[in-house]
Amino acid sequence: CAVGRNLSYAFINFISPEDAIAFRNKWHKARLSRFVARKSLNVGSADLQGFDANFRRLLRKRGKCKAPRCQCAPIIVKVGHR
Repeated sequence: CAVGRNLSYAFINFISPEDAIAFRNKWHKARLSRFVARKSLNVGSADLQGFDANFRRLLRKRGKCKAPRCQCAPIIVKVGHR
């Protein structure tokens, strides 16, 4: 991880395929005007689907973290709780 830098990506686990499609239709190629970077958003589907499968993958990778105290590890929010 690049210390002190945002990697500029997020994974969102949608409840339904319809919600995921609606999100993509609204945000793909959109620009975030509040930020300096003018790069458009690229919304796509992850290779691995589902919260549980992705969480298990993250737990396996955490053992390989070289940054002090995994300072670059992702923040996981589920049902409004970190």
